[in-house]
Amino acid sequence: MKQSNFATMFSTLMVVQGLSIGAVWAADTSQPPAVILCTIEGTTHYAYLSVVGADGTARYQSVGGGVAEFSADGTVKAAGTMNTGNCSGKTIKQLRQDGQTREFSQP
Repeated sequence: MKQSNFATMFSTLMVVQGLSIGAVWAADTSQPPAVILCTIEGTTHYAYLSVVGADGTARYQSVGGGVAEFSADGTVKAAGTMNTGNCSGKTIKQLRQDGQTREFSQP
């Protein structure tokens, strides 16, 4: 499935469930983004926010099994399979600046 077709399908699914994907950054960037996009060896992985710990640590999981984790201040922690590619070494702020995040907003 082409990346753009997946994004269209995912957007439609989120709208059906009462959410919409913002085309620009959400106004509240103090919260972790809903999705991060990491390209590893030519394949873009969409990693979805799965857990936010009591300490503010955000853990992302992709359908293919990739994992990324960020501390409460937005810096990368040990990121497993997502520790390579174009997310490696970046903060959440840098991912946002590079267009590698997606935010959800209520309609």
